[in-house]
Amino acid sequence: MTRKKPRSIRVPFSRRTVVKKDSKPSIRNYLSRTLIISILVSYLGHFQYGYSVLLVHHPASLLVSNLTTEEAKSLKNFWFILSPVVIFFPIGGVTGIVLFANLVDRYGRKCLLLFNNTLAFFASVFLCLSNSVHLFNFTLFANFIIGMSSGIFSCCVPLYLLEVSPTPIRGSMTTTSALFFSLGALLCHMLGLPKILGNREGFPLMAIVVGMVATVCILLLLFCPESPRFILIQKKNETKAREVLRSLRTHEDVGNEIRELQEEDFYEVMANEKKMNLRKFLRIQKFRWPIVTIIVLMAGSQLSGINGMFFYIEKVYRITGISRPIADVISTSIHFIIIITVVVTINLVEMWGRRVPLIMGFMICSMTCILLTFTLEFQEESYELSFLSLVFIIIFLIGHMLGPGPIRLVILGELFLQSTRASAFTIGYSALWFVRFVSGMILIQLELLLGPYSLLLYWPFCVATFIYLFKMLPETRGKTFVEIQFAKRGEV
Repeated sequence: MTRKKPRSIRVPFSRRTVVKKDSKPSIRNYLSRTLIISILVSYLGHFQYGYSVLLVHHPASLLVSNLTTEEAKSLKNFWFILSPVVIFFPIGGVTGIVLFANLVDRYGRKCLLLFNNTLAFFASVFLCLSNSVHLFNFTLFANFIIGMSSGIFSCCVPLYLLEVSPTPIRGSMTTTSALFFSLGALLCHMLGLPKILGNREGFPLMAIVVGMVATVCILLLLFCPESPRFILIQKKNETKAREVLRSLRTHEDVGNEIRELQEEDFYEVMANEKKMNLRKFLRIQKFRWPIVTIIVLMAGSQLSGINGMFFYIEKVYRITGISRPIADVISTSIHFIIIITVVVTINLVEMWGRRVPLIMGFMICSMTCILLTFTLEFQEESYELSFLSLVFIIIFLIGHMLGPGPIRLVILGELFLQSTRASAFTIGYSALWFVRFVSGMILIQLELLLGPYSLLLYWPFCVATFIYLFKMLPETRGKTFVEIQFAKRGEV
């Protein structure tokens, strides 16, 4: 009895849709005026995200750094003070992801960005009022709303960037959003310095920055198109998609990209991936390894120990006796180092691909965790070890921003096709925000119980993530989304 060959999916369109690898035009050659406005709006969304995260976390960081062992024994009032940051901000983030899952494929990426910038504007107003109303419940509500806005930005910005960017520069364009996240965090840090706005009276002025940026985004979004992939593949409007692509590109001939979209649409039909909701997505067997991969990637980026680094920086300042002005200068310098690292990553992601910087970043984080544990443990006995701890913290942050921080934004969207991409973002960022929430809840208690040895609890997760991604993650640089599906089938 002859054995039947497994059925393979044949795509009837040409797959020659990307620029030849031997010809590498400058990024400027891909940037039209409409594309520049579209990516700028997206970047400003992540700028708000980074600014908001530091805006609500900065007071908690200072509080933890000044906490003595005697004060920490009574944690009831402590958790009450920290609840806006540790509890309500992440809960708001998860709520935002739920909204994203229900709205993004129904109303489109542009409409959701417009809605979320409006939400960010009101969140900014609520944060300003929370400083004047003096009601703790209102403060919780304000942090919940700003968390909800941050949750939507974290998902919608990279999704929109992936779908409007040309394939040859898709990685660098999406990774650049991490640069604007860092710039937002830097601006918030600088405005939060005691000599500027880092006091109770200056907090409303810090909060209104979010509203100002959101207003600019709302105005710019009026000139931005919807994602051409969403228009053609999900709304079945080829004429409109062709018109949008012409406005986003520097050339009139978009036939190759239209054929690529048709190819992706045909692949989804043949693979039975149309009309995919979250429940159906989770139940289909062929999606299990990509789902596990994005959960490992997103959770692993938080379980690397990144959430505790800025707490340990403040602890090093206190032990070494560094004055507050000098400590502020060092912290600002660290933010600049992070930004420089992200700029390097933006260039590496199209030169080396996604795998090498990502895996290298996890390797640096895992090694630094061990070294940092011992220097933090003995830094009170040796003045030099305190400064060595600071060096290791900086190396850890460089490793995180070299790979796990920025590149996860690209990988998450590239592993899936149009009809399943929003569901993948929902699962990936739900894992990220949940782990961030749990990590924030237990970080301080672990520090009190184990001291610096709490970092050793993160080390196995970091190593496990490194090994898994090394074995399971395919390279996606320069490939169309359909070509990535074939690469997955060939490498797994």
